[in-house]
Amino acid sequence: MANDTTGHAHSAPGTGPDPAVSALMAAVAVFIQTLSGDVPFGTGGTVLERMKAVREQIDKLTFSMLAP
Repeated sequence: MANDTTGHAHSAPGTGPDPAVSALMAAVAVFIQTLSGDVPFGTGGTVLERMKAVREQIDKLTFSMLAP
């Protein structure tokens, strides 16, 4: 099952996503595209490192939303 976020409420009704959400959606699309297909032999560690870096950024975003 794909993680399709189109059509979900990212902002107030009748408006498009705000610039931060739009940028995040674009970054997610690029990241997913770069992970599509086979992982070449010997690059599994690199893929895991990239995923770890993304997870760290998601954690930062989550923690910043908890502050208010």
